[in-house]
Amino acid sequence: MSAERSRLIYVDDTSPLISYKEPGHWAGGDKYYSATGNTINGGPFNKTLRALSGSGSFNFNFTGPSVSVIASFVGSGLPSWTCFIDGNALISNVVPQVTASSVEICSLQNIVIKATPSNLTVNASGSDDRPFLFDRIQYALDPSVIMDNATVVVDAFDNQIHYDSGWSKLGSIGMETSVRGSSMSFDFVGIQLTWVTTIDVNANTTTNSSAKYSIDNGTLFPFQVNAQNSTVQMYNLISFQTPILPPGPHRLFVQYGNDSSGTAPLILDHLVIQNFTRPPSTSPSHARLPKGAIAGIVIGTLIGFAIIVVGLIRVIRSRKVTAASSQRYTAPNYGDGSR
Repeated sequence: MSAERSRLIYVDDTSPLISYKEPGHWAGGDKYYSATGNTINGGPFNKTLRALSGSGSFNFNFTGPSVSVIASFVGSGLPSWTCFIDGNALISNVVPQVTASSVEICSLQNIVIKATPSNLTVNASGSDDRPFLFDRIQYALDPSVIMDNATVVVDAFDNQIHYDSGWSKLGSIGMETSVRGSSMSFDFVGIQLTWVTTIDVNANTTTNSSAKYSIDNGTLFPFQVNAQNSTVQMYNLISFQTPILPPGPHRLFVQYGNDSSGTAPLILDHLVIQNFTRPPSTSPSHARLPKGAIAGIVIGTLIGFAIIVVGLIRVIRSRKVTAASSQRYTAPNYGDGSR
């Protein structure tokens, strides 16, 4: 198993943390989803896009060692864009001039972590027939930053995922198993988990198989493991998504099925964890008495102490007087001499 990779944070185009300029030129890209949702890279994240027809920009602040911008494209032409980190322009990636989704258009690695967050700005221009379709931002998580209410991506090679001996590496893509009954488990904190897979091109995996998953050792829910029905490899496909879970720690358990008629292997590319906002921790408050009450207690204590001291002095003096009287000489009474 390889060493743990940096976990990623996905920031969807709908996030309020992204600030859009020229909002009149930006619009929801729902009408483009049908064209981009069945490409080899799967559909847009969360099935949403932000479409730009005209000139516009957006910016986002983050703390992490790497960042990339993901977009979708329709038609044969391309819109234009330029990405900046802290005002410095990045080299745009070469992208195919065909309909595609989940395409990385720019990125930067080895970002120096500073005391203040880095700023990502994207300037873009599109048209009705060649819109700029923004999907998401993804950046590597800096371990020193506590992430609440974030979407965390856990790579299949993460060393916190526990596989049994039936699993093996599928190149650089992820982990796979064709062994009936083989399983894996993963402990996570969040409110929802999504299993994202890849369908590999393999002539021997032409029939669907099955698997099951459970949360917190509960009911095992079946899900289908799809076989390859295309001549190209398919990425970013969802195998299953849990319902909304109670906030807190959970355990995922997955077992490859015993359907002997199926040949498709179970493949994990990555897991997507929807985190939650933790309530702020508060130290227990200690009730304080008013200053007047404190002063009253002090004065009362002093008066009581004075009374006790005076009482003790009187008792001591009284005992001394009694002792002195008992020691005083008294002449014997012999009478007056008369009989």
